[in-house]
Amino acid sequence: MSPVRRWFSISDSWILPPFFIAVILAYILVPLVDALSARFRVRRIFVVTALYILLVAVLALLFMWLGPVVMTEVRAFRRDSVSVVQRAIVELAGGEQFTLLGNVVDSGLLAREIINRVRQNFDSPTTALQFAQGFFQRAAEWCSPLLRFFTSYSIGSP
Repeated sequence: MSPVRRWFSISDSWILPPFFIAVILAYILVPLVDALSARFRVRRIFVVTALYILLVAVLALLFMWLGPVVMTEVRAFRRDSVSVVQRAIVELAGGEQFTLLGNVVDSGLLAREIINRVRQNFDSPTTALQFAQGFFQRAAEWCSPLLRFFTSYSIGSP
């Protein structure tokens, strides 16, 4: 494997994103730290410490404020997820009945059948999510070369 391909395969993992976030934060915060340390005539370490304390306090308040709201929404979605999925399938099908290959299909019945099949094939929501993640990952792997081909073709053409 060439070093370039190995770099890109490593960059898709979970190791590098924290470093990219750190670079972006440093790019944003260094001028702020410089300006604040010059304005208040204090050492940089004090400004950095104050900014970290401020950041942690803001994040803590944000989680305290949004935590109960998110938990309420998750509980409501878990309680209503079957009806939400059923309504989504009916809406995506375009109404109560539609014609597919010459057969009239009731979208409500189709939605119930899909939900029953999912319950039969997946023993838990985690298993279903893992299946969906694998499916979308394989789809992305399959579509990525096509996307690169078409973008390079369109950029390279006059």
